[in-house]
Amino acid sequence: MNGVVGLKPTVGLVSRTHVVPLASSQDSPGPITKSITDAAHMLTVMQGVDSKDPAFESVKGNAQKDYTHHLKKDGLKGKRIGIFQPLDKMSPANLALFNQAVSDMNAAGAEVIEGLEWSGGDQFQQLSVMLLLMEFKHELNAYLADLPNALAGKTLEDLIAFNVAHKDKEMKYFDQQLLQLSQQQADVESEQYQQIKTLLQSQTHEKGIDALMAAHDLDVIVAPTVGPAWMTDWIYGDKSDGNSSFLAAIAGYPNITVSMGNIHGMPVGLSIFSGAFQEAAIIEVAYAYEQLTQHRVNNEKHLAF
Repeated sequence: MNGVVGLKPTVGLVSRTHVVPLASSQDSPGPITKSITDAAHMLTVMQGVDSKDPAFESVKGNAQKDYTHHLKKDGLKGKRIGIFQPLDKMSPANLALFNQAVSDMNAAGAEVIEGLEWSGGDQFQQLSVMLLLMEFKHELNAYLADLPNALAGKTLEDLIAFNVAHKDKEMKYFDQQLLQLSQQQADVESEQYQQIKTLLQSQTHEKGIDALMAAHDLDVIVAPTVGPAWMTDWIYGDKSDGNSSFLAAIAGYPNITVSMGNIHGMPVGLSIFSGAFQEAAIIEVAYAYEQLTQHRVNNEKHLAF
């Protein structure tokens, strides 16, 4: 929504030690840059194997690659690209830009495969939120316990109580419903947590992205990232088209977004994702598309004043 490149690596490829947590199965810090070139350089030096990270075992053997080798202007040629349109309320303007992006990639030599279908089941969204809330409580408490300052030993429950005690300042416009819901969830040691995590990973791995990639022999999947930015509304809340990040995020797989133009001067992005540790593939496609279209540069000229 800011017209920049955002690269979320496979979970664990960039160390999460000392990063304020949200959900351990999804948390993945990565570079935010002006260009794919900068993102490739940044990821090359940010990646590494961290024995303190729970994802340590899966990262071994998958780090220490030079992603700048994949900055190829012909990176779209011969690629098999799956088209995914998960935004339920995508505006006609956003859809038109996405369709143009697909057409541009096809013209640059990519083979476009449309009609990708995936369903996580009726309870997928509800269960994914529950998993996030369970992990947040556990991870935040562990993070606070490891701090060397006055917050050391504090818990999520303490933070909730602090907000209540100072509600005139802390909750003047927004409440803390998500914090309270997280506090009420079962622990990550519970059977309920393990069942939900196993189900969601199955739905996004072997029944999700992995299944789509294998069934259609794909290199990457592309989708509109999200609609244009919206005004902050203190009464009615967010008004979003939804986003396409949830599938790769819950899977813990890499995802990159690059500008695909603007709607009335507001940037919108194209997301490119793939299987675990396939950062090289998404960088190749993203770089070739960026160099072909130059949407960010054109947006800067459009918005210059």
